[in-house]
Amino acid sequence: MPMKRNDKRLRFVVEYLKDFNATRAAKAAGYAEGSAHVAGARLLKDDKIKALIANEEEKLLAKSRLTTEQIIGMMEDIALEDIRGGFDEDGKLLPMSEWSDEFARTVESIETETEYDADGNEVQSVVVKLKRTPSKVGIDMLARHHSLYNDTMQHKGLEGLGERLKRGTERADNAGD
Repeated sequence: MPMKRNDKRLRFVVEYLKDFNATRAAKAAGYAEGSAHVAGARLLKDDKIKALIANEEEKLLAKSRLTTEQIIGMMEDIALEDIRGGFDEDGKLLPMSEWSDEFARTVESIETETEYDADGNEVQSVVVKLKRTPSKVGIDMLARHHSLYNDTMQHKGLEGLGERLKRGTERADNAGD
């Protein structure tokens, strides 16, 4: 069945490509919030959806100057980089020019304070806060890339439920006689 422009499945693909979160994408595409995780997992198993996602990923990678290997390498940097790589042996933060590329990629933000002399000339700029991407973010991205998560919900004990409900309804009806 061809997908129409306003099809929820197509919207799911567009949303999924933003952050690869199937539950969030299903909600954004208009699936019920309470069952979005189930809808997302089901959609990711659909061959047409998988083909659309793969096609769009290829387009995105073709536009990017980064290769898949480089992106995975960056995820590995975030997952594995040791914070000690940004400090000298005395525990002082190294100047940014001495940071390794791997360490620098893990830095999300830096706050500095600048000191000035009486004439208004900058004397010193000091880093007062350095925020890094937590390694668990990189680990999570790698785990998702390698399909290590099972995002499907399994219900057990439902076999024969219809028959049991029917028998229970019959007993309730017979008890009223």
